[in-house]
Amino acid sequence: MSLTAVTATARFCRSCSKLSPFHGNPFRLSAFSTSSKKCKDEDEIKSLKSNPYFGKYSEKISELQKTTPEELARRIAGIRNPKPAGVKEASSDKLTLSSPFTKKKYLNDILKIPLLEDKSEQEITEIWLKHHMSVQDKVAVVLSVEVYNLILETSSKHPTFLLPLPRPHGYEYFVSQFCGDEFHLTPLINFQAFKENAPECLLLTHFTELSKEKGIVLMRGEFNSDVLSVTEAMCLTNQIHRYYGEEDARRVKLLERFTHVPSEFHHMDLIVELERMAM
Repeated sequence: MSLTAVTATARFCRSCSKLSPFHGNPFRLSAFSTSSKKCKDEDEIKSLKSNPYFGKYSEKISELQKTTPEELARRIAGIRNPKPAGVKEASSDKLTLSSPFTKKKYLNDILKIPLLEDKSEQEITEIWLKHHMSVQDKVAVVLSVEVYNLILETSSKHPTFLLPLPRPHGYEYFVSQFCGDEFHLTPLINFQAFKENAPECLLLTHFTELSKEKGIVLMRGEFNSDVLSVTEAMCLTNQIHRYYGEEDARRVKLLERFTHVPSEFHHMDLIVELERMAM
């Protein structure tokens, strides 16, 4: 499944002309290339390990890998739903995640759906992206129904995952969890330090109201600008959609290892894969 139907937000025109949706280009990770060459041998792997973020995170990632994926998902759920003292823990199937940014939103809260009835898919895409050019701390994407259905299928198998983000002096890791139509992301260091009090920094909400009539799903990302820049928020968004919305054998294997065989999951593989996506 290809993500050619995915269009990046127009806000990226200001930082990378290659990402302009008005030139028909899907978003790519080329704008987030993490080095001038791909990791091809052991020396490059060692070089990546030597950067300050790996020293900061490798032990914490190892600690997370010792727990089951279900336990990790439960703990991440606690970020959004800390339990009052004395309250017994609810079963995992009853957990409902909520965003610290805002209450649950519907597409009609953002724009007037009836005004889109006579619009084409391309026109709606341009309206959606243009609207978010003027909205602070937001990113936007338009997905095909086929891609979103694959995202739903994949996330049902792998609701929790780990993603790297290139920073000026290395890589920072973010924990993601899918619930309903939302991806919730929080920095791994915050999760380790604050547990259920760790604030999430990025919320990706998928609006499916137009999926049947127009064949598209509109996505809106809300991020904390004290933690992420718009480029960094879009980098994480892109990784989410490429891991969950593409049938790529290497990425599927990483998801499966993280979920089912954590002892065989290595965080360095995420960096190598990010390099591969950037080519």
